Amino acid sequence: MNNTRILVLAFMLMAVSAKGAEKDDMLLPLAAVEQYLDVLTDQENTPSLYGKLQAVNDGYEYVAYRSAAAREEPWVDIFNSRAAWDSKRRDCVKRLIGKDTCPDSREDLFRKTQLDIFGSITGTVFSFGLKPFFGKMPWMVDFDGKEFRDSRNVAESRLDHNAFKSLVERYQSAWTDIVRFENKVKESIQEKDSNVSLELEGFTDGDGINDDYFYDVVAVFPWRTKPLEADSLEGLVQKLESISDTLSSNSNVEDVSLNINCPGRRIRYLIDDGQCDVSAGWENQKVIATGSMRVNQWSLPGVPVLEYSISGDILEAEFRNGLLAIRNVSDSSVTIRRIDFFNAGKIQSQLLEHNSVRPGKHLYYADSITNGNFIAALEEGEVVKSRHLDDEEQYGVRVLYSRSGGSATTYLTEKMTVKAMLKNNIQSLQASGGVLENAELFQQGFVVLRNKGSQREAAKMLELIWQAQSQGGIE
Repeated sequence: MNNTRILVLAFMLMAVSAKGAEKDDMLLPLAAVEQYLDVLTDQENTPSLYGKLQAVNDGYEYVAYRSAAAREEPWVDIFNSRAAWDSKRRDCVKRLIGKDTCPDSREDLFRKTQLDIFGSITGTVFSFGLKPFFGKMPWMVDFDGKEFRDSRNVAESRLDHNAFKSLVERYQSAWTDIVRFENKVKESIQEKDSNVSLELEGFTDGDGINDDYFYDVVAVFPWRTKPLEADSLEGLVQKLESISDTLSSNSNVEDVSLNINCPGRRIRYLIDDGQCDVSAGWENQKVIATGSMRVNQWSLPGVPVLEYSISGDILEAEFRNGLLAIRNVSDSSVTIRRIDFFNAGKIQSQLLEHNSVRPGKHLYYADSITNGNFIAALEEGEVVKSRHLDDEEQYGVRVLYSRSGGSATTYLTEKMTVKAMLKNNIQSLQASGGVLENAELFQQGFVVLRNKGSQREAAKMLELIWQAQSQGGIE
């Protein structure tokens, strides 16, 4: 994504933020972030251009070009002017026994990993000398951003800018044609016919759960599986144009191979043990999935309620995708003092100060009630190790507030069986899992909206999204 696109997206956030603030409707900021992620996904469909930065006798130059980066190699994302390898400055740990979290020092990657001397000495003393073996020996990862930028600038100064611009336009045009074909195949997958039998522990055929996203049908595009690479940009463009020309003159979706990922990406965190025998193929330009899938055991300990809306006489609570909105439905101002979150059999308390809510207005809490793939990460209480489908649990929030008449506590809570939670989660993930999978980005996006698109927060969100895309985190 180039700088112009980043600015356009940032301004879009600011515009939607003003609209959301004006109407004070929770769905507006949530919908805005969904729209924002959709735009970024569209951008991600057209790959950037990567150049291999290498030292030569008199400086640096790009010695090869690629349509995707390779891990731990000096490929530069040219469109976004960033290193496409692990260049994050951070603390890490090394052990003599066990798994390290530190990458190697690499001069060609402008990265240096070194011992945190002070932390190492104190840690070893207090662990009686055993820390290097079983503990976490503190190291630091540093990235020389200035040297990287200087080297990149030298490489780019050697390019014939007019010729480079012309080749980039051809590169992007070819990708546009290829992505159009890819989208045609993906639409066929979305509209597939399923002849897959589904058996779920604790559920019967009458419980109304279909097999959507219990398995994923994935198209195999050779140019994505094995990224294109050439010694020159001209060579890379010619390879890409050859694919584009072939698809334009003789494109047949049935020539595309189909794979099955099972369990599917959206549902897999709910499944502890399952059996899958599913295949997919083409029939008259239509994708047909056949076979069977059985869930033998659900992963119940970390199953929270993903979405709810509960109303009271003074306040109402709406929770969606890690965002909690408390709305004042009374006719006088209310000050929120504390919120206790009930979810996944646990409680998390959050003390608040000076959170006054006028009548009809919301307070939003971008508090990560879920962690990773929705594994409960609440601070208080103990994880419920043993949960059963028929168990009934309380969820929602308990709010301590004050108003003109004094202080009071309201329970915006309801009860639901774990089986009902599981069913609701399955249906929520099937309906909007693409957004639900990215809770951290979603929450950060709302922070951007709340701050009216400040550049610093927008940059932070863009960084999070870039990281998720580079790790396959966004569909």
